[in-house]
Amino acid sequence: MAARTADVEQARSVARALAAQWGARLHRVMLFGSRARGDALDDSDLDC
Repeated sequence: MAARTADVEQARSVARALAAQWGARLHRVMLFGSRARGDALDDSDLDC
């Protein structure tokens, strides 16, 4: 299963905020866990 669009957008928002704070020092932000696999439940957290 793929990650839901809303989860990907939320991860992108987190990545943009981190990039604004850390600039070139930030190398990568990754989405992983149940949200990335697409099998998250409603109460699952976002692992970045």
